[in-house]
Amino acid sequence: MEPSKKTQPGRQNPLLHKRRYRRLGIRSGLAFSVVAVLPLVVMTVINYHQYQEAFHQEIVRPMDRLTSNTRRTFEFLLSERLSALSMVIRDKSTQELSDPTKLRRLLAIMKKSFGGFVDLGFIDAEGRQVSYVGPYRLQGKNYQDQEWFHAVHLQDVYISEVFLGHRKFPHFVLAVREDSEKENAYVLRATIDTKMINAQIRGSHRSHHSDVFIINHQGVLQTPSRLFGEVLQKIPLAIPPESSATEVMEIHGRDHELLIVGYAYIQNSPFILM
Repeated sequence: MEPSKKTQPGRQNPLLHKRRYRRLGIRSGLAFSVVAVLPLVVMTVINYHQYQEAFHQEIVRPMDRLTSNTRRTFEFLLSERLSALSMVIRDKSTQELSDPTKLRRLLAIMKKSFGGFVDLGFIDAEGRQVSYVGPYRLQGKNYQDQEWFHAVHLQDVYISEVFLGHRKFPHFVLAVREDSEKENAYVLRATIDTKMINAQIRGSHRSHHSDVFIINHQGVLQTPSRLFGEVLQKIPLAIPPESSATEVMEIHGRDHELLIVGYAYIQNSPFILM
């Protein structure tokens, strides 16, 4: 039998030595890879999120600005016509407003100056239409049981939702009350054609890829929508949360497409601009 070969003291096994160097090389390579690659991965993730945020802001800012500008346009249209009615009922006597000839002259002036007015009605404290000028036979009509009549006596100013009524075309009503200190205060009521409002708010939107319309608080269209149909149809979108400021949000449409929506609640009215 041959004597077994033993490693001499002070000398390492060459095979064990190579394994240790291999493990050290692998560890060094991994450490180098982590040190070299990890910052690149972190920077890539950060840059991606920054790009996404910048891209999102590039969409949100113009939408917010456009919605705010359109909101101001619409609020100005409403306040301008309410101011005209308030000025008439404040400056004209009861006798003048009870005279259909003089009331017709006032309506002609308001149509020419502001546009959108369809008719005018002067109503007493009991709800009876004392005088009326317009295309319908409403002289003597009584509004005492109408919700809007009680609302205007509480708030001094009233803006209705859009409806068809016996006129059979989309319109809404503006009404102002005489001096609120009088118990027997009169009311001046006007019908506004929504075509003028729609033309004004759509005038600033030229893109075929966008839409602008007004809904009420139940999601019913108050003006036509390119995407969602005609007046008085209900839109297939959730009602946006109430806010006093202009807001922009992302929602999914009926076909699950992503929509960027700017909206604004029109104060002291039943309207939401979208």
